[in-house]
Amino acid sequence: MNSDGAIWGVVKAVAEAQGFRLFDLDLPSSARSVLRVFITRDGAATVTLDDCAALSRKLEHTPGFEDLLPERCVLEVSSPGINRRLRLPEHFSAAVGERVKLTIEGSSPSAAIIKGGVLTGVLKNFDGTNLTVGVEEALHEVAVPLTDVARARVDFLF
Repeated sequence: MNSDGAIWGVVKAVAEAQGFRLFDLDLPSSARSVLRVFITRDGAATVTLDDCAALSRKLEHTPGFEDLLPERCVLEVSSPGINRRLRLPEHFSAAVGERVKLTIEGSSPSAAIIKGGVLTGVLKNFDGTNLTVGVEEALHEVAVPLTDVARARVDFLF
């Protein structure tokens, strides 16, 4: 298996050539042999099941792609979903104004005051280093360093 960066590069290039934007990847690990590819489209267009199947077929037929993966690796392609995971800085930037759920770990003052390590509220700002979240329960804002965020998702209310 080659480097994770090589997998990112190939998937991103193939996705963009097909008119998609690579949102994120879950790379294969020793515990599981699944490569999950999450794609979006620019603008209001949604990703369909047919889109996912088409990109999956295109990746499977890309020369050298299978050589980057461990044996018996399963490829899954989907949209990130409405309650999408936030992991990369660009994910947080794009989620400003949305309700988020963060799991906080770390030693910052904000981590110490967050009960149970879970913070839910509207992401008010992201400056590339710190998140500002309007906390629903306390009606105030909390600054959280991105380095203290263990897990994050958009938390859409239906």
